[in-house]
Amino acid sequence: MIIGGILLVIQYLHDRGINYPTGSAYELDVVDYYEIAPATILEDLNLGKTSVFQPTDQSSTVTVTPNYFDSFPWSQSDYLLVSDALNKLKSKESSDWKVYGMIFNQSCQNELAGFDSAEITYFEYYKQQESYRVHQIDIYPSSGTVSFMEKEPFERPLFGLKNINLNLLFVSADAAVQKAEEKGGKEFRLQLNNACKIIVVSKPSTGGNNWVVSYLANHSIDAFEIHINLYTGWYKISL
Repeated sequence: MIIGGILLVIQYLHDRGINYPTGSAYELDVVDYYEIAPATILEDLNLGKTSVFQPTDQSSTVTVTPNYFDSFPWSQSDYLLVSDALNKLKSKESSDWKVYGMIFNQSCQNELAGFDSAEITYFEYYKQQESYRVHQIDIYPSSGTVSFMEKEPFERPLFGLKNINLNLLFVSADAAVQKAEEKGGKEFRLQLNNACKIIVVSKPSTGGNNWVVSYLANHSIDAFEIHINLYTGWYKISL
């Protein structure tokens, strides 16, 4: 029992240690910025085209400020299509990348469809599984911009990292928002006249196998939060 307790403490410390990627750009080295054509990139990638990321030297061009009059309500699968393509492009010969975490953002509105932006983080073990490297890709369709960041090495935690198993995923980020709407999110945002934003997060290494869907008021600390299991759909509303 004592040994088991020690292992649990070690796991707890590792799960919250600085060696874990948090998805924060402050912990990663900004490497490249790209411009994309949001109206055509999804079709181009589905057709097998690869010249869809145009490098830019101006970091200031990567912004959430809309550059297009059209909206691009991309789904989780749309964002993964783009991020997987860029991650593959930057990984060259390496192929054993796993999704560490995903964050999706959208503004509250009556007709919720897709997300305004996304942050997708990958990791890969190397050096005989002793270390891992991290890639983070931030995508802003409305401004036609993408940022790519990477960092290495991170020391491998004692029990390894957990990833999102996309092959077993039962609830997508899109479905998680719909579930949140049904269980109180819609009522919350309507009380605010849609003056809020929705953030959908999953990072199994630090937050369990859940989507955390948060409705955050724009002008107060009011919030609504629900946790939805990625693989079963089980949910719990945070009080």
